[in-house]
Amino acid sequence: MLKRYTGVHPSQHKYDGRTPPASRVVRLLVGLATMSLEIDPSRGRMRYARAVNDTSPAADARYHELLRALTPERRLEAAMKLSRGVRALAVAGIRERHPAASEDEVRTRLTVRLYGRAAAQRLFANVPEDAV
Repeated sequence: MLKRYTGVHPSQHKYDGRTPPASRVVRLLVGLATMSLEIDPSRGRMRYARAVNDTSPAADARYHELLRALTPERRLEAAMKLSRGVRALAVAGIRERHPAASEDEVRTRLTVRLYGRAAAQRLFANVPEDAV
C-alpha cells in the first residue's frame, strides 16, 4: 500500500516482504516527491524536511487509490517520468541562473545539486564555488 511519507528519509523504510520490489521503488519515489529539501545551517548541508501539505484529504486518497490501481510496471514508469521531469526542472533552473554556462558546467552544477559537492569534485575537475 502506498503511503505519503513525511519527515522520514525514504532509505529508512524497510522492505516488508509483501510488496513487490518495483512497488517499493515507486513508494520510495513517491515519498521523495512529498518531501522538500532545505539547508541545515548548523551543518551546512541539505536535509529532508516535511513538505507543505496543500492537498485535501479526499484528493490525496483518490491519488493513492489511482496509484494502487496501476500495475507495478506502470507505477515504475510513472516514477521514472516524474524523476525525468524533476531533473529537467533542475536543469532549467540552472540555465536560468547561469545563462552563459556551458553544457559541462550545467552538468557539473546538476551533479552538485543531486549528489553533493564531494561527488561532483570526484567526477569533475572544475566545480564552481557557487554551485549548490
